[in-house]
Amino acid sequence: MPEHNASSANHSAANADTAKLDSSDATTKEFKAADTRDSITVMLVNDNKSICQLWERVINRAEGMHCIGFAINGEAAVELAREEVPQIVLMDVMMPGRYNGYDATRVIVSEMPQVKVIIYSAYTNTQNEAFEAGASEYLLMPITPDKLLDTIRDVAKTEK
Repeated sequence: MPEHNASSANHSAANADTAKLDSSDATTKEFKAADTRDSITVMLVNDNKSICQLWERVINRAEGMHCIGFAINGEAAVELAREEVPQIVLMDVMMPGRYNGYDATRVIVSEMPQVKVIIYSAYTNTQNEAFEAGASEYLLMPITPDKLLDTIRDVAKTEK
């Protein structure tokens, strides 16, 4: 029984660190579902919620893309990826908690090989570690919105 309580507490904590981007209006949901059915689904991971919200707006305004949610740490990223199974995960490297971006990428790619991870970082010497963790692509910050969207489209087209 204590294990179940610990698991529930961990699940609740993970939920507090994620955001699913849904609308409460049923009509809007139906329209979004039809509109996003053929879209590239993207999940964002960054410990800065404001950055996630910024990238979410950029992605949702782009034709053929839909942000399914974001996580602000590695553990929450793994949980949200398991729930939503996005096509693309945009993963920051440096995050608090048990999993940094590389660790979260390893778990996501090993459990869901169809999911492609784009790791981004401000550090110039982390590209090799990103690819060793299973990333499909690596972006060096700062990243322009056009560069981000082009990279997402290119990675979504590639076979894994």
